[in-house]
Amino acid sequence: MRNITLILLLFQLLSSSFLMASDLNINVELPDGSVYYGKIKNNKFNDTQGFLNWTNGAAYVGGFKNGLMCGVGKMRFANGTEYKGQFENGMANGLGFLKLVNGDKYEGNFKNDLFDGDGKLTYKNSDFYRGKFKKDNFHGSGYFYFSSGEIIGFEGEFLNGYAKFGTIVFANGDIYNGEVDNELFPHGKGEYIFKDESKKLIKGLFEHGKHQKDPCK
Repeated sequence: MRNITLILLLFQLLSSSFLMASDLNINVELPDGSVYYGKIKNNKFNDTQGFLNWTNGAAYVGGFKNGLMCGVGKMRFANGTEYKGQFENGMANGLGFLKLVNGDKYEGNFKNDLFDGDGKLTYKNSDFYRGKFKKDNFHGSGYFYFSSGEIIGFEGEFLNGYAKFGTIVFANGDIYNGEVDNELFPHGKGEYIFKDESKKLIKGLFEHGKHQKDPCK
């Protein structure tokens, strides 16, 4: 996604010397062999529904403004990654859907080609995160679901891609509320609630998943 702006700026520079204004759809072959089909205004691509095909197999269909992708469009990258949604200034901005070649999918808000705002990232193994993003990272309140393993899910606060505090629900029914480390182990202040009511609730300090006993008791 980050290469879109550079590519379109290059097209803008290459095209400015020979494009002419036209209210009709026209075919334009750029010096690098890429082809644009759509309307031209002020020597730049300007259309609500233009087409741009790169020589490497990448393609875009959608809106253009002042030579850059703008409005609703669909981008297919040379490696097979696909994006469909809103563009502004040649970048993904606003709501969109991104499907990566490895099977991961993101649906939500973008800012300057990055996940930013509310969104849902679903991994190919069916794990998913739903919540706030900032510059491609989990950031703010969110929920992470695990399709397998000892943990079913975590709901709480994230900072720069890592969980900080919240609630862990374990596959065996146990629950932990409190601070966690980067590996999602109880770490810091918290309480561990056993599903088995015959066991006592544990409160206090935890260190990487292990409860630390008060040395004064």
